[in-house]
Amino acid sequence: AVTATYQANVIARERDRAEAEGAKSEAMNEFLSEMLASADPWTGGEYDATVVQALDAAVLQIDDAFEGQPETEASMRAALGKAYLGLGKLEPATDQIGRAIQMHLEQGGNNDLQLAALKLTESKLNQNLNEFSAAIESAAEAGRLFRKTPDAKTHDLVNSYHLQTRNLLFAQKYGEADSVLTLAEALTPRLDEDHRNLAAVNFSLRADLASARDGDAAVADSLSRMAYDFARAIDPDGGEAATYLNNAAQYHSQSGDYEGALADFDLALELYERRFGTDHPEYATCLENRGGVLYQLGRTDETFEALNQVRDIRARNLGKAHIDVVRTGLNMGAVASRAGNYEEALAIFEELKPILIEA
Repeated sequence: AVTATYQANVIARERDRAEAEGAKSEAMNEFLSEMLASADPWTGGEYDATVVQALDAAVLQIDDAFEGQPETEASMRAALGKAYLGLGKLEPATDQIGRAIQMHLEQGGNNDLQLAALKLTESKLNQNLNEFSAAIESAAEAGRLFRKTPDAKTHDLVNSYHLQTRNLLFAQKYGEADSVLTLAEALTPRLDEDHRNLAAVNFSLRADLASARDGDAAVADSLSRMAYDFARAIDPDGGEAATYLNNAAQYHSQSGDYEGALADFDLALELYERRFGTDHPEYATCLENRGGVLYQLGRTDETFEALNQVRDIRARNLGKAHIDVVRTGLNMGAVASRAGNYEEALAIFEELKPILIEA
């Protein structure tokens, strides 16, 4: 009788949880449908409304839409934050993801899977903000929560290890990066069919480790191409394939094959443009890397043009005073100076001087 009562209680809790999740999903879907309709000219929306405008409109209405439903509001803010992050809009992404985590914790933070997912998104955001220590900490916390939760999926834990590894590499903590990546590789055979693309991430991170720690551009190039081929076979136009090709191009250039690197960068830029458009941080990074090869070839006018486009993209997404925007401007000045365009170089440095003094 005790066993039967216990099982009945478990079933009741699971039923209540499923009903609550269903109600939350229904409320979120209804809200999103209304927001997307605001961008439809046939329903009275603006003819040229963008996805970002639709997201901005959603943020303005979210307080009223989910009044008295803090758990649903937190999930909605997390979804909006992820959407902003995917579009490269880091400032609104920071606001929404931060508020989602805060609201979750204020509600008791008793759903470890939800908090782990939020921490994973927070880690990606911190990586994009070049806050590598914070990204490592968030990814490690996500991994800890996934490991302690029986219902956690293998791919989520692997993702947390990958984020840790990537940011440990950025922080030049190569031994720790190697150890965490080994954990991800050990779990890879347990991934389901829908997440086998994560094997490509293993190759890519191994390539980064071979280059950064071992200084072996040839091995890094080979591993990056394995990652690219693997990802391209799964999704020919995917952003992941573009990233791996961008990496391979950099290792090509390190080996002195500049023309081969340019060809790879050009294809990577095509893939990025098809998937993200030309106003995305990943597109800007690839374009900047291509500019570096042009500089090595002495093609300074083309380098300057590329960096100017990169700075414009970053200024729109990060703000003119962001360190990445300022760094790009300084590089533009250096390129102009090398090309003998001293007046242009001086004008750029004068423009940046107030920002540098304030910093």
